[in-house]
Amino acid sequence: MKKRTVTAMFFSLMLLSVLTIALLARAEKKRNIQQAEYVMLSEISKIQYAIDSRLLSAEIFEMIIVNNHGTITEFEMTAERLYENDPAIRSLQLAPDGIVTYVYPLEGNENAFGSLFDHPERKAEAEYARDTGKMTLSGPYELSQGGLGLVARKPIYLDNERREPTFWGFSIAVLNVPEIFHRAELKNLSNRGYAYQIYKITPEDEIQIISANTENDMSGAIEGSISVPNGTWFFKMMPKTGWVSCKNIMLESIAAVLIDVLLILLVYGGWTILRQKRKMTELANTDPLTGLYNVRRFMSIMKQLHENKQPFGVLYLDLN
Repeated sequence: MKKRTVTAMFFSLMLLSVLTIALLARAEKKRNIQQAEYVMLSEISKIQYAIDSRLLSAEIFEMIIVNNHGTITEFEMTAERLYENDPAIRSLQLAPDGIVTYVYPLEGNENAFGSLFDHPERKAEAEYARDTGKMTLSGPYELSQGGLGLVARKPIYLDNERREPTFWGFSIAVLNVPEIFHRAELKNLSNRGYAYQIYKITPEDEIQIISANTENDMSGAIEGSISVPNGTWFFKMMPKTGWVSCKNIMLESIAAVLIDVLLILLVYGGWTILRQKRKMTELANTDPLTGLYNVRRFMSIMKQLHENKQPFGVLYLDLN
């Protein structure tokens, strides 16, 4: 076997190995994406529940105010039952005519009082909620009472004598960030090797990060959506090391090279043994001086012809 043939065979095997590794990497990526999608849907469900369950407190206050025809009764007792020392809830508030007047708990939230329509950063969203009648969830941003939070405002309307809806004010739930995500157990994503980002698109078409465990580029990540009042949040997720493990590719490449070398050695060894066997057979059946068949080969041919019952003739020449 010529050296050129061995080289061609080696590179052919290497090409086959590269294609095999590429197929394995593709299968691994597909498998990892499917697993990540399952994890992502589970996390989105937890986050959705964590938000919706906290927003329910603002809706309950709305029902109470409507049923009492705008009269506020037993605010602290009701707020205490809804609050239940939940670390994700900073405070529950009522704002008749858009002026925050009732706050629970009061401790740590002394700066929450005041008119929402006079606040430069809250005015636009307060007016939007009032004019549309829809709950809004704004933030996260630095709260006037300190810390990072989300603010849910539920506009409350009462029917007047002519049965026309009249703006009463707001029921408000202030949520702590990142405590609102604790039930979703986002830390487990980091422990499982996933990077994630929760973000929203602002009216200025800018990306605002709500929660994340990485600042790296998330190109190639899978993405889902979380429905929130007056908007949508987006959830990106991918393995920190990428969809295909470099370690696995390296191990597969090393294994492929070893297998290719072993195959070449086996083929070359087998071919060498076969060539030597043919050479030994040739030496055993030919005369070393003339290269003609010797007596051993003559007897072998005679035996074969006899066994096959083929007619034959013998011409004998004496060299002497």
